[in-house]
Amino acid sequence: MKSLVVSLFSINLLSNVILLSGAVSQDCAKLNEFLGKSQDSECCKKGLAECVEGFITTLKLSKSDISEKSEFSRFPTFERLITLGVGIPGINGNILPSTFFDQPNLNKLEVYESNISSIPKFINKNCPVTEINLEHNALSEFPTQFSDLPNLQHLYLMDNKISGTIDLKNFKSLNEIFVFENPIAKIPDEVTALADLIEFDFSSTEITELPPDLFKLPNLKQFKISNNSKLKTRVINFGNKNINDCALDGTDILCYQSETCANINTNSFTPCTSNDIEEIKSKQSKAPLKSKNKSSNINNPTDDNNKNNNLGSIIGLIGGAIVVVLIISIIGFVIVQIIIKN
Repeated sequence: MKSLVVSLFSINLLSNVILLSGAVSQDCAKLNEFLGKSQDSECCKKGLAECVEGFITTLKLSKSDISEKSEFSRFPTFERLITLGVGIPGINGNILPSTFFDQPNLNKLEVYESNISSIPKFINKNCPVTEINLEHNALSEFPTQFSDLPNLQHLYLMDNKISGTIDLKNFKSLNEIFVFENPIAKIPDEVTALADLIEFDFSSTEITELPPDLFKLPNLKQFKISNNSKLKTRVINFGNKNINDCALDGTDILCYQSETCANINTNSFTPCTSNDIEEIKSKQSKAPLKSKNKSSNINNPTDDNNKNNNLGSIIGLIGGAIVVVLIISIIGFVIVQIIIKN
């Protein structure tokens, strides 16, 4: 009987190993086929990808990784891919591959130094991505298509060629937007749509004014408008008084209201008078800011982590209980069979 139970455990363990091995081979096989590599190349062990239980979760691709056969219109889907980083000049004819948005668990997308000049008109609106980084590319228009992504919170478009006016009114879930080093001419007046905005960087652009509603933002922690040679502006307190990090150097600040930024020396600027402050406030819209977060203005990461940990513990306990029940059932079945035969 003892040897029988040991054999059952060995068979179960061997089955799990085989399953995991198959998963590793399946993800790596798809990647190898796309890259034009040998099918027996173990992608998880060569630094090309990071894997968990045999599934690719992080993938970083450079020019040296691809071949002439690599067509990004046929980029494979990886069920557990969370982070995708690509730095390949001239990728996909300088068009951001729409296939990147077909990854069902994608959280972070980075496509840098790839000469990307345009975004597909249609992308998968169900993509769960929360962060997109397209820095050091050649975009000339602001990617309004990304407003269709319901979970997008962080958008980085530094060092592109985006000009004219950008449209942010439909990006209601954004927490961070970095567009410095772009020839942007104007910040949209509909800033009230960004009630949950935490970090804002419009340095080194061609903006000439700040919309009055910008100073209504209640959750802002970082505010950077440095090196804007065409901008002459007053800076007053935001909805969130005393912002942690501000950058104003290289910009003509006509006046500055004390206690606006924690890291700014008030004596460095001419103080704003009550008339200066009231003039800006009189131009602000009367509509209240609508935060996407219902319970609080800013999510508490600790609370989220605790919830995730508790959920993981519950799932682990349920899974363990199921395994125990299965093992007991198998052992019971074997014992009954032995008794019947005897």
